Amino acid sequence: MKAASLGCVEQIVDWLRDGHATWLSTVIQTWGSSPRPVGSWMAFAPGQGAIGSVSGGCIEESLFDDLSSGELADRASRSQGPWRIRYGHQDGDQQRFALPCGGQLHLLLEHLQPVPETVHHFEELARSLRERRACQRQVCLHSGRLDLRSVNTRSVVQFDERFFQHTLPPQHQLLLVGLGEVTRYAADFARQLGFAVTVVDMRPAFLSAYPIPEVEVLEAAPDELIRQRFSDTSSAIMTLSHDPRLDDLALMEALNAKPFFIGAMGSVQTSLARKQRLQDLGFDEAQVSRIKAPLGLPIGSKTPVEIALSAVSQLVEIKNQSAGTQQGRRADGYSAACHTDVLR
Repeated sequence: MKAASLGCVEQIVDWLRDGHATWLSTVIQTWGSSPRPVGSWMAFAPGQGAIGSVSGGCIEESLFDDLSSGELADRASRSQGPWRIRYGHQDGDQQRFALPCGGQLHLLLEHLQPVPETVHHFEELARSLRERRACQRQVCLHSGRLDLRSVNTRSVVQFDERFFQHTLPPQHQLLLVGLGEVTRYAADFARQLGFAVTVVDMRPAFLSAYPIPEVEVLEAAPDELIRQRFSDTSSAIMTLSHDPRLDDLALMEALNAKPFFIGAMGSVQTSLARKQRLQDLGFDEAQVSRIKAPLGLPIGSKTPVEIALSAVSQLVEIKNQSAGTQQGRRADGYSAACHTDVLR
Protein backbone atom coordinates (compact mmCIF):
# COMPACT_ATOMS: atom_id res chain seq x y z
CA MET A 1 0.00 0.00 0.00
CA LYS A 2 1.20 3.48 -0.80
CA ALA A 3 1.69 6.14 1.83
CA ALA A 4 -1.38 8.33 2.23
CA SER A 5 0.46 11.39 0.93
CA LEU A 6 1.66 9.59 -2.22
CA GLY A 7 -1.81 8.24 -2.99
CA CYS A 8 -3.26 11.73 -2.60
CA VAL A 9 -0.63 13.32 -4.85
CA GLU A 10 -1.05 10.69 -7.57
CA GLN A 11 -4.81 11.22 -7.55
CA ILE A 12 -4.31 14.98 -7.88
CA VAL A 13 -2.05 14.36 -10.89
CA ASP A 14 -4.69 12.14 -12.52
CA TRP A 15 -7.46 14.70 -12.00
CA LEU A 16 -5.36 17.58 -13.30
CA ARG A 17 -4.22 15.60 -16.34
CA ASP A 18 -7.87 14.88 -17.13
CA GLY A 19 -8.67 18.60 -17.02
CA HIS A 20 -10.41 18.74 -13.62
CA ALA A 21 -9.75 21.71 -11.33
CA THR A 22 -8.96 20.29 -7.89
CA TRP A 23 -9.17 21.63 -4.36
CA LEU A 24 -6.37 20.79 -1.93
CA SER A 25 -7.02 21.33 1.78
CA THR A 26 -4.13 21.10 4.25
CA VAL A 27 -4.40 21.15 8.05
CA ILE A 28 -2.13 24.03 9.07
CA GLN A 29 -3.06 24.59 12.73
CA THR A 30 -5.03 22.85 15.47
CA TRP A 31 -5.99 23.69 19.04
CA GLY A 32 -7.26 21.25 21.62
CA SER A 33 -8.29 17.78 20.48
CA SER A 34 -8.02 17.25 16.73
CA PRO A 35 -8.67 13.97 14.89
CA ARG A 36 -6.12 14.76 12.15
CA PRO A 37 -2.63 16.18 12.74
CA VAL A 38 -1.03 19.23 11.18
CA GLY A 39 0.03 18.47 7.60
CA SER A 40 -2.94 16.17 6.84
CA TRP A 41 -4.39 16.48 3.32
CA MET A 42 -7.66 16.14 1.52
CA ALA A 43 -8.05 16.61 -2.24
CA PHE A 44 -11.48 17.08 -3.83
CA ALA A 45 -12.54 17.42 -7.46
CA PRO A 46 -16.28 18.18 -7.84
CA GLY A 47 -17.97 15.35 -9.69
CA GLN A 48 -14.88 13.12 -9.38
CA GLY A 49 -14.54 12.38 -5.67
CA ALA A 50 -12.25 12.99 -2.75
CA ILE A 51 -9.17 11.41 -1.22
CA GLY A 52 -7.70 11.95 2.22
CA SER A 53 -9.18 13.56 5.31
CA VAL A 54 -8.72 16.74 7.30
CA SER A 55 -10.99 16.05 10.26
CA GLY A 56 -11.97 12.41 10.35
CA GLY A 57 -15.46 13.28 9.09
CA CYS A 58 -16.38 16.24 11.32
CA ILE A 59 -16.38 18.97 8.67
CA GLU A 60 -16.01 17.16 5.35
CA GLU A 61 -19.70 17.34 4.39
CA SER A 62 -19.83 21.10 4.87
CA LEU A 63 -16.52 21.53 3.07
CA PHE A 64 -17.70 19.45 0.08
CA ASP A 65 -20.82 21.62 -0.19
CA ASP A 66 -18.79 24.82 -0.06
CA LEU A 67 -16.29 23.62 -2.66
CA SER A 68 -19.02 22.39 -5.02
CA SER A 69 -21.12 25.57 -4.91
CA GLY A 70 -18.97 27.57 -7.31
CA GLU A 71 -18.74 30.57 -5.00
CA LEU A 72 -15.37 29.56 -3.63
CA ALA A 73 -14.08 28.84 -7.13
CA ASP A 74 -15.10 32.36 -8.19
CA ARG A 75 -13.37 33.80 -5.17
CA ALA A 76 -10.27 31.74 -5.90
CA SER A 77 -10.08 33.05 -9.47
CA ARG A 78 -10.28 36.62 -8.18
CA SER A 79 -7.81 36.31 -5.31
CA GLN A 80 -5.24 34.07 -7.08
CA GLY A 81 -3.60 32.95 -3.83
CA PRO A 82 -4.90 30.38 -1.32
CA TRP A 83 -6.72 31.25 1.88
CA ARG A 84 -7.44 29.93 5.34
CA ILE A 85 -10.67 28.35 6.59
CA ARG A 86 -11.26 28.16 10.33
CA TYR A 87 -13.54 25.74 12.13
CA GLY A 88 -14.54 25.40 15.75
CA HIS A 89 -13.91 28.87 17.18
CA GLN A 90 -17.47 29.35 18.45
CA ASP A 91 -19.65 26.97 20.45
CA GLY A 92 -22.08 26.75 17.55
CA ASP A 93 -19.29 25.52 15.30
CA GLN A 94 -18.40 22.76 17.71
CA GLN A 95 -22.01 21.56 17.80
CA ARG A 96 -22.52 21.88 14.04
CA PHE A 97 -19.31 20.16 13.01
CA ALA A 98 -18.96 17.82 16.03
CA LEU A 99 -15.40 18.95 16.70
CA PRO A 100 -14.21 16.86 19.67
CA CYS A 101 -13.36 18.37 23.05
CA GLY A 102 -13.77 21.95 21.89
CA GLY A 103 -10.94 21.70 19.37
CA GLN A 104 -10.23 24.17 16.57
CA LEU A 105 -9.08 23.36 13.06
CA HIS A 106 -7.53 25.69 10.48
CA LEU A 107 -7.09 24.69 6.84
CA LEU A 108 -5.21 26.15 3.93
CA LEU A 109 -7.31 25.90 0.78
CA GLU A 110 -5.72 25.82 -2.70
CA HIS A 111 -7.66 25.79 -5.96
CA LEU A 112 -5.45 23.90 -8.41
CA GLN A 113 -5.96 24.54 -12.10
CA PRO A 114 -5.20 21.86 -14.74
CA VAL A 115 -2.35 23.80 -16.31
CA PRO A 116 1.10 22.37 -17.23
CA GLU A 117 3.08 24.03 -14.43
CA THR A 118 0.69 22.75 -11.75
CA VAL A 119 0.66 19.23 -13.21
CA HIS A 120 4.46 19.28 -13.33
CA HIS A 121 4.68 20.40 -9.67
CA PHE A 122 2.64 17.43 -8.47
CA GLU A 123 4.34 14.98 -10.84
CA GLU A 124 7.69 15.95 -9.36
CA LEU A 125 6.27 15.71 -5.85
CA ALA A 126 4.99 12.19 -6.57
CA ARG A 127 8.39 11.21 -7.93
CA SER A 128 10.15 12.43 -4.78
CA LEU A 129 7.75 10.50 -2.55
CA ARG A 130 8.13 7.30 -4.58
CA GLU A 131 11.93 7.62 -4.33
CA ARG A 132 11.70 8.31 -0.57
CA ARG A 133 13.32 11.73 -0.82
CA ALA A 134 12.30 14.39 1.69
CA CYS A 135 10.88 17.42 -0.08
CA GLN A 136 9.05 20.64 0.69
CA ARG A 137 6.19 22.32 -1.12
CA GLN A 138 6.31 26.10 -1.06
CA VAL A 139 3.19 28.08 -1.92
CA CYS A 140 3.23 31.84 -2.41
CA LEU A 141 0.24 33.14 -0.46
CA HIS A 142 -0.15 36.15 -2.76
CA SER A 143 0.12 34.60 -6.22
CA GLY A 144 -0.37 30.88 -5.62
CA ARG A 145 2.99 30.11 -7.26
CA LEU A 146 4.17 26.56 -6.48
CA ASP A 147 7.77 25.51 -5.84
CA LEU A 148 9.38 22.25 -4.73
CA ARG A 149 12.76 21.76 -3.10
CA SER A 150 14.81 19.20 -1.21
CA VAL A 151 15.04 19.84 2.52
CA ASN A 152 16.53 18.50 5.72
CA THR A 153 14.05 19.61 8.36
CA ARG A 154 11.46 17.97 10.59
CA SER A 155 9.08 20.96 10.67
CA VAL A 156 5.89 19.74 9.00
CA VAL A 157 4.21 23.10 8.35
CA GLN A 158 5.58 26.64 8.39
CA PHE A 159 4.09 29.87 7.14
CA ASP A 160 4.43 33.63 7.37
CA GLU A 161 2.81 36.53 5.56
CA ARG A 162 4.26 35.50 2.20
CA PHE A 163 4.81 31.75 2.01
CA PHE A 164 3.32 28.46 3.15
CA GLN A 165 5.76 25.54 3.39
CA HIS A 166 4.76 21.89 3.78
CA THR A 167 7.52 19.34 4.35
CA LEU A 168 6.86 15.72 3.35
CA PRO A 169 9.33 13.23 4.81
CA PRO A 170 10.25 9.90 3.20
CA GLN A 171 7.69 7.13 3.55
CA HIS A 172 8.34 4.91 6.54
CA GLN A 173 9.52 1.44 5.57
CA LEU A 174 9.50 -1.82 7.51
CA LEU A 175 11.82 -4.80 7.06
CA LEU A 176 10.45 -8.09 8.40
CA VAL A 177 13.16 -10.70 8.87
CA GLY A 178 11.90 -14.29 8.59
CA LEU A 179 8.80 -15.65 6.87
CA GLY A 180 5.97 -17.24 8.83
CA GLU A 181 2.38 -16.76 9.95
CA VAL A 182 3.20 -13.78 12.18
CA THR A 183 5.05 -12.17 9.29
CA ARG A 184 2.01 -12.53 7.03
CA TYR A 185 -0.24 -10.65 9.43
CA ALA A 186 2.38 -8.07 10.40
CA ALA A 187 3.04 -7.27 6.75
CA ASP A 188 -0.66 -6.76 6.08
CA PHE A 189 -1.19 -4.55 9.15
CA ALA A 190 1.85 -2.42 8.32
CA ARG A 191 0.79 -2.00 4.68
CA GLN A 192 -2.64 -0.78 5.77
CA LEU A 193 -0.89 1.75 8.01
CA GLY A 194 1.10 3.19 5.10
CA PHE A 195 4.47 1.46 5.56
CA ALA A 196 6.44 0.21 2.59
CA VAL A 197 6.99 -3.42 3.64
CA THR A 198 9.78 -5.79 2.65
CA VAL A 199 10.21 -9.38 3.87
CA VAL A 200 13.59 -11.11 3.78
CA ASP A 201 14.53 -14.74 4.41
CA MET A 202 17.36 -17.04 3.33
CA ARG A 203 15.51 -20.33 3.92
CA PRO A 204 14.02 -21.75 0.68
CA ALA A 205 11.47 -23.89 2.52
CA PHE A 206 9.94 -20.85 4.22
CA LEU A 207 10.04 -18.74 1.07
CA SER A 208 7.95 -21.31 -0.81
CA ALA A 209 5.59 -22.12 2.07
CA TYR A 210 4.46 -18.60 3.00
CA PRO A 211 3.63 -16.47 -0.05
CA ILE A 212 2.65 -12.87 0.78
CA PRO A 213 0.84 -11.03 -2.04
CA GLU A 214 1.52 -7.35 -2.73
CA VAL A 215 4.63 -7.34 -0.52
CA GLU A 216 8.27 -7.38 -1.64
CA VAL A 217 9.74 -10.76 -0.58
CA LEU A 218 13.47 -11.25 -1.05
CA GLU A 219 15.81 -14.20 -0.67
CA ALA A 220 18.86 -12.41 0.68
CA ALA A 221 21.13 -11.95 3.67
CA PRO A 222 19.32 -9.54 6.03
CA ASP A 223 22.47 -7.72 7.14
CA GLU A 224 23.38 -6.81 3.57
CA LEU A 225 19.84 -5.62 2.88
CA ILE A 226 19.82 -3.46 6.00
CA ARG A 227 23.14 -1.94 5.05
CA GLN A 228 21.92 -1.15 1.53
CA ARG A 229 18.33 0.02 2.12
CA PHE A 230 17.19 0.06 5.75
CA SER A 231 19.81 2.05 7.66
CA ASP A 232 18.10 5.46 7.83
CA THR A 233 15.83 7.04 10.44
CA SER A 234 12.66 6.34 8.42
CA SER A 235 13.27 2.59 8.59
CA ALA A 236 12.06 -0.03 11.06
CA ILE A 237 13.30 -3.59 11.48
CA MET A 238 11.57 -6.58 13.10
CA THR A 239 13.13 -10.02 13.45
CA LEU A 240 10.45 -12.72 13.46
CA SER A 241 12.22 -15.95 12.46
CA HIS A 242 13.14 -17.44 15.88
CA ASP A 243 16.33 -18.49 14.09
CA PRO A 244 19.51 -16.87 15.51
CA ARG A 245 21.23 -17.35 12.15
CA LEU A 246 18.80 -14.82 10.69
CA ASP A 247 17.73 -12.73 13.65
CA ASP A 248 21.16 -12.10 15.15
CA LEU A 249 22.64 -11.30 11.75
CA ALA A 250 19.96 -8.67 11.19
CA LEU A 251 20.16 -7.25 14.71
CA MET A 252 23.91 -6.78 14.61
CA GLU A 253 23.65 -4.72 11.44
CA ALA A 254 20.58 -2.84 12.73
CA LEU A 255 22.48 -1.78 15.86
CA ASN A 256 25.17 -0.25 13.65
CA ALA A 257 22.55 1.69 11.65
CA LYS A 258 19.94 4.34 12.50
CA PRO A 259 16.46 2.76 12.19
CA PHE A 260 13.88 4.39 14.45
CA PHE A 261 12.63 0.98 15.57
CA ILE A 262 14.34 -2.39 16.18
CA GLY A 263 12.22 -5.25 17.51
CA ALA A 264 12.84 -8.94 18.08
CA MET A 265 10.15 -11.54 18.65
CA GLY A 266 10.67 -14.10 21.41
CA SER A 267 9.98 -14.94 25.03
CA VAL A 268 11.62 -13.20 27.98
CA GLN A 269 14.10 -16.07 28.30
CA THR A 270 14.89 -15.98 24.58
CA SER A 271 15.35 -12.20 24.71
CA LEU A 272 17.77 -12.44 27.64
CA ALA A 273 19.82 -15.09 25.86
CA ARG A 274 19.91 -12.95 22.70
CA LYS A 275 20.98 -9.91 24.70
CA GLN A 276 23.86 -11.88 26.20
CA ARG A 277 24.97 -13.16 22.78
CA LEU A 278 25.06 -9.63 21.40
CA GLN A 279 27.02 -8.34 24.39
CA ASP A 280 29.47 -11.21 24.00
CA LEU A 281 29.95 -10.01 20.42
CA GLY A 282 30.98 -6.56 21.62
CA PHE A 283 27.73 -4.56 21.78
CA ASP A 284 27.29 -2.59 25.00
CA GLU A 285 24.22 -2.26 27.21
CA ALA A 286 23.08 1.01 25.65
CA GLN A 287 23.22 -0.42 22.15
CA VAL A 288 21.39 -3.62 23.03
CA SER A 289 18.71 -1.66 24.90
CA ARG A 290 17.57 -0.19 21.58
CA ILE A 291 16.00 -3.56 20.76
CA LYS A 292 12.34 -3.90 21.74
CA ALA A 293 12.37 -7.42 23.12
CA PRO A 294 10.15 -9.19 23.80
CA LEU A 295 8.56 -7.48 20.80
CA GLY A 296 5.07 -5.99 21.07
CA LEU A 297 2.69 -4.27 23.45
CA PRO A 298 1.44 -6.35 26.41
CA ILE A 299 -2.06 -7.26 25.17
CA GLY A 300 -1.92 -10.91 26.19
CA SER A 301 -1.40 -12.04 22.60
CA LYS A 302 -1.30 -15.78 21.91
CA THR A 303 -2.23 -16.43 18.26
CA PRO A 304 -0.11 -15.34 15.28
CA VAL A 305 -2.53 -12.57 14.34
CA GLU A 306 -2.59 -11.26 17.92
CA ILE A 307 1.21 -11.35 18.12
CA ALA A 308 1.43 -9.43 14.84
CA LEU A 309 -1.11 -6.89 16.07
CA SER A 310 0.88 -6.40 19.27
CA ALA A 311 4.15 -5.95 17.34
CA VAL A 312 2.79 -3.48 14.79
CA SER A 313 0.98 -1.54 17.52
CA GLN A 314 4.30 -1.03 19.30
CA LEU A 315 5.85 0.03 15.99
CA VAL A 316 3.16 2.69 15.51
CA GLU A 317 3.54 3.84 19.11
CA ILE A 318 7.28 4.43 18.67
CA LYS A 319 6.80 6.07 15.28
CA ASN A 320 4.29 8.54 16.67
CA GLN A 321 6.43 9.27 19.72
CA SER A 322 9.43 10.05 17.54
CA ALA A 323 7.35 12.29 15.27
CA GLY A 324 6.02 14.29 18.21
CA THR A 325 2.29 14.84 18.64
CA GLN A 326 2.65 18.59 18.93
CA GLN A 327 4.92 19.11 15.94
CA GLY A 328 3.88 22.03 13.81
CA ARG A 329 1.25 23.34 16.22
CA ARG A 330 1.11 26.92 17.37
CA ALA A 331 -0.47 28.33 20.51
CA ASP A 332 -1.42 31.77 19.27
CA GLY A 333 -5.16 32.32 18.77
CA TYR A 334 -7.37 34.09 16.27
CA SER A 335 -10.41 36.22 16.99
CA ALA A 336 -12.46 35.20 13.94
CA ALA A 337 -14.87 32.29 14.01
CA CYS A 338 -15.50 29.72 11.30
CA HIS A 339 -15.24 31.63 8.03
CA THR A 340 -12.75 32.17 5.23
CA ASP A 341 -10.03 34.78 5.19
CA VAL A 342 -7.75 35.51 2.26
CA LEU A 343 -4.18 35.37 3.53
CA ARG A 344 -2.51 38.68 2.80
